[in-house]
Amino acid sequence: MIEAFKRKEDWKLLAKQLNINKFTARSIISKFEIEINSINITPKVREHKPFKISEEVKQSLRVFINKNRLATLKQMQIFVKETHQLEVCQSTINNFLKREKYP
Repeated sequence: MIEAFKRKEDWKLLAKQLNINKFTARSIISKFEIEINSINITPKVREHKPFKISEEVKQSLRVFINKNRLATLKQMQIFVKETHQLEVCQSTINNFLKREKYP
């Protein structure tokens, strides 16, 4: 399999034919890899870019949270979407809460 990799052949197909688990095969190949682009493994790419909430959204979230102390992350996400026409993930809101030191 390593020889197939060195010759830039389809080492994944060879691993499959040899009944080698794909994760084991990648691990073996990665030990001999010089550049990530020399094989057909692409690095994991985030599906979205990190998002910073604007000061306007932060302020409206603060007001919403103070009025709705038991609001869930999902409810806050919906509030931001409906109020500001903005898609934010729940982890962004959670990070905001942590920075704001909400309990």
